[in-house]
Amino acid sequence: MRSRSVLACVSAVLLWTPLVARQPVSVCGTERGNVKEEIFLHNRSMSMRARMGLRAAAGPVGKDIGDIAVMYDSGGVIARRNPFNLASKGITFTPSGEFTQYRFETTVSRYDEGAAANGSLLSGLGDDGTQRVGIPFAFPFFGKRYSEIWVNSDGNVTFTEGDANPATKTVGLLAGGPPRIAPLFDDLDPTHSLKGVSVLMEPARVVVTWLEIPEFGSRSPLTFQLRLYPDGHFEYAYPNAGAAREAVVGISPGRAAGVTELVSFSQGSAALFPAAVAERFTVTDALDSVLLAQRFFQTHEDAYDYLAVYNTVGVAARPFALATELTVRSTNRAGFGDTVVDVGATYGSARRLQAFLNMGPLSNYPRDMNAPVTLRGSTGDTPLTILAHETGHLFLALASIRDPADANARPMLGAGLAHWSFNFNSEASFLEGNRIQDNGENTTPRYTTVATVEQYSPLDQYLMGFRPPEQVSPVFLVKGSGIANEDPPRKGTSFNGERWNITVDDIIAAEGRRSPDSTVAQRRFRMAVILIVPAGSEPSAEDLAQIDQLRAGFEGFYEKSASNLAAIETGLRKNLQLSVWPAAGMVVGGTLSARISLDRPAAGNLTVMLRTGTGSASMPESVTIPSGALEAAFSIRGVRPGVEEITAEPSDSRYLTGHARVQVSGALTDVELAIVGGDKQVVAAPGVALPDQIAVRATDRNLIPYPGLTIRAAAGAGSVTPASAVTDVDGVARFRWTPGTADVLAMRATLEGTSSTVTATALSRPGFQSSYVLNAASYAPGITPGGLAVIFGGSLGGGLSAEAKATPWPVKLAGVQVTVNGEAAGLYYVSDGQINFLVPPSIAGDAAEVVVTTPLGTSPAVRVPVVANSPGLFFNQATGEAAVRVAGTGLLTSERPAAVGEYLEIYGTGLGPVEFSAATGLYETVRKPVITVGGVEARVTFSGQAPGVPGLYQINAEVPEGAPRGVVKLRIIVDGAASNEAAVTLR
Repeated sequence: MRSRSVLACVSAVLLWTPLVARQPVSVCGTERGNVKEEIFLHNRSMSMRARMGLRAAAGPVGKDIGDIAVMYDSGGVIARRNPFNLASKGITFTPSGEFTQYRFETTVSRYDEGAAANGSLLSGLGDDGTQRVGIPFAFPFFGKRYSEIWVNSDGNVTFTEGDANPATKTVGLLAGGPPRIAPLFDDLDPTHSLKGVSVLMEPARVVVTWLEIPEFGSRSPLTFQLRLYPDGHFEYAYPNAGAAREAVVGISPGRAAGVTELVSFSQGSAALFPAAVAERFTVTDALDSVLLAQRFFQTHEDAYDYLAVYNTVGVAARPFALATELTVRSTNRAGFGDTVVDVGATYGSARRLQAFLNMGPLSNYPRDMNAPVTLRGSTGDTPLTILAHETGHLFLALASIRDPADANARPMLGAGLAHWSFNFNSEASFLEGNRIQDNGENTTPRYTTVATVEQYSPLDQYLMGFRPPEQVSPVFLVKGSGIANEDPPRKGTSFNGERWNITVDDIIAAEGRRSPDSTVAQRRFRMAVILIVPAGSEPSAEDLAQIDQLRAGFEGFYEKSASNLAAIETGLRKNLQLSVWPAAGMVVGGTLSARISLDRPAAGNLTVMLRTGTGSASMPESVTIPSGALEAAFSIRGVRPGVEEITAEPSDSRYLTGHARVQVSGALTDVELAIVGGDKQVVAAPGVALPDQIAVRATDRNLIPYPGLTIRAAAGAGSVTPASAVTDVDGVARFRWTPGTADVLAMRATLEGTSSTVTATALSRPGFQSSYVLNAASYAPGITPGGLAVIFGGSLGGGLSAEAKATPWPVKLAGVQVTVNGEAAGLYYVSDGQINFLVPPSIAGDAAEVVVTTPLGTSPAVRVPVVANSPGLFFNQATGEAAVRVAGTGLLTSERPAAVGEYLEIYGTGLGPVEFSAATGLYETVRKPVITVGGVEARVTFSGQAPGVPGLYQINAEVPEGAPRGVVKLRIIVDGAASNEAAVTLR
């Protein structure tokens, strides 16, 4: 008894002794999509202030001292809390029919104390620990089924792999890791719990309970529960979790798939969520980036691409992070791995602001801008390299090749899927990774890190739009080194592993072409440096000198680090806006109407000198904005094909000097159209105008706008006004569309003088004709029982598109259902224009009624012919090549031509009924098909269902003697019914 009480005392002491957070400070809290989390917390903070009756500060928000914008920490600038509010509550997540979307309901707790008590405690589950656990049923989650889970100590379960990452728990980490169910994604420490994590296995449910586990460094134990059920729904319960301080609640399909949504679970939602959905809870004072930016733009003009914010009030950028970047505007560019973000207006910027840099406390940085930053350990980072790191995040590091073994993995990336991996030879990029030396194939260890944080590498510069792809040398990564991708860079580390060579063409294959490319991408940037100080105080002379030296020094450092291909200015200036900034397009011989505008009326006549750099365009030498005016117009004439560099230098140095690039194209055929707004609106009723205008943009492969071009629009059903419109400064023309009545509601826009067109569609209840229900391989009319069919029409997907993830195919996909004579059909693919489905084998007779139902309504029943045998041969529509492989090779005949005597695997559909063959153990067709190759009949050795794909038939046939060599036609014939012909290659 005595020894037991001693142990209890020791445990109690360990449990209730204050602990110190053990996670090292990292350079950066930047993650994909973190601006959504920032705006969510801003809105929650503002709501809380409103409930408390707090108002914005009535006094000044700050003042400028030289080129530093000094701002005060009052009026909610430092706030942004969202305390945990789910104590004694529960959340139920219910999947859609195909387990690819979820809705949630917030309820009372419904904590199952018996399940917690009867479960088995996971022994040895330590701090940041994980254990794999088999479960008694296949649990469906985001389109896949799992027979095991990983129970992680930090309040979550994952699929496919465990998560022992000690990093701060954020929405980005939840979304970017493995598939995850997170009742309380928090930095928990089971080693300081007298109980632990229990798991109860029952045939009809799995219950995981985190029992009285404190957050790391806290004395308050938390208890919460997760319950999983075979039908795919699951529940959270929070009987005692009110003391949670920093946590994320939510779910994620993993690997940053889809668009993450931030919600308030306590307020509820009726929406269906197809990707990660989460809420971030925090009690930590932090900078409200949205409010600060709004305050800044109250007294400063919209003249900056970046806001870089330091503070003297001791508020970290994020927990355990030295600094972080928030991309607020990333539109009309592609090929570097990012998604479209456009929340600049929320931050108070009408047009220019692209990124917000929260650099944290100024005291974290040495006064010497070239000295090491102590908090970064041995990485070699200085105040300059860290500012370059965060500045680079507008474009980096988001791009990666794909892993053939895991399509969702990004092997080049590390922390937050927004930094280069430790194991990637980033050529000592500011964005982490290392310069890795390959010591030779026969050397052990083969690799050594030799340099860190030196530059924007050539690959960085390509992804930033500064360098053409042909100027980027191959790089490599090391797979299987045993070192985590998320590790910070460090010199002198040696390791082995498999070398993966990477070329810029590999990056382009994975991410697409970089647009705009280096010919027209923005190369000149502007940054405002802001220092937050306590309200009513002044910054010290030492602090001002430190930050001003860093600001001024960064200009030359950035330019040199970018190989003198780009520049940044950091002075505070008034805005002078070129309408063609940062780039625009025009055609040789054409005239582009441009303008220079100000944010506030000119105090006197303002003369702006205009210069060109290449001679591809011409314009006046100067233009004057009259006193009291906001703008002045001028014309640009296209002289010859090429890229013109325009400089607009004002006579008043308080204004910035404007820079822009103009692509002078050789012909209108270089221009293409894109629908950028108003597509797929729901029709209220025929003859009623759509609520939003249809926006059509004239652009090119570099995604730059072409102002001043005429676009004509017309609709097959209904009316469009105006009939033609001229594109504005953003290259956009807008039209008001009033749809009529038709199965397919479409508005077509055409660029005048060209054949370039684009089509917008409107949505109503689904519509299609009998003649557009076809064999999915041959496109022959009608359907065949047990075969694959396709429907072409309008509004068939209710505005969505989806593909089945596994067999058996669901009878409801993205809310769409197809019935044939009242029987639900398995769905493989749905979109507004097309549905691919499996015809139920039980369908009989000469005709059947097909009905499509979507969330927008149900189609009329359409009578469709039923054909007992309608063989169809799958083929590549672009090349005409048949879906035929050479047996045993896995290769198409175009890749490896077949010889006489070799066997072909032929894939089709519509071959009629099948029956089980005891001899082969397979389902074989009742009627044996005839195969002709180049007009010569081939010997058929098998005809039946292809394994794993409903409705797909496989025929094995021998290439016959006498078949001609070269490209010949192959055909399937069943009971006299012939398929379409498609090409195979023989040798």
